[in-house]
Amino acid sequence: MRPHDPGTLPGSVIYANILGHTPSSVPFYPLFLGEFKCNSQYSVDRKSYDSFILIYVKSGEGYAEAQGNYYPLQAGDILLLDCYIPHKYGTNTYWEIQWIHFDGPMARPYFDRICKNGQLLRIANHYPATHDLQENCCASMKLVPAPPMFSCPSR
Repeated sequence: MRPHDPGTLPGSVIYANILGHTPSSVPFYPLFLGEFKCNSQYSVDRKSYDSFILIYVKSGEGYAEAQGNYYPLQAGDILLLDCYIPHKYGTNTYWEIQWIHFDGPMARPYFDRICKNGQLLRIANHYPATHDLQENCCASMKLVPAPPMFSCPSR
C-alpha cells in the first residue's frame, strides 16, 4: 500500500504483516516493512511504538535521535532503534530508505546484544553486503512473490 505520511513521495510502499496472531515459535516477526522515498518534509517523532526498527539508507542523507544520541545517516548506513522509547528520524534533504519494524520474544535480547557496540553500522562499500542481502532474501522467498523493493532476478 502507499503511505500517506508527510514527505513520502510516489514510489514509496509499505507492507503489513497480516498473520492475525503472534507466532510464539519464532524469535522475531515482522510487523511492517517498506521502502520510502522522502523529501525534506519527512520526519518521525514518537514517544513510543511497540517494536524495534532496522533502517537501511539506500541513498541520500538523514538523521536519527534516541536516548540523547544523534546519528547522522548516509547511504549504506544501517541503524537499529528501540521504538519502545522516544525516538526521531527523518531527512532534511532527500533519502531513500528500506525499513522493517519487528518484534518477538527474542527481539529485546538480540537488540541489546547487537547494540553493545553501537546502534549504527556504517559500511564503506555497501554494495556487496546489500546485494548479498537482496540475493538471500530472494532465495528464501521462492514460494512467495518478492516485494518490489527486492527486484529479484529471474532464474
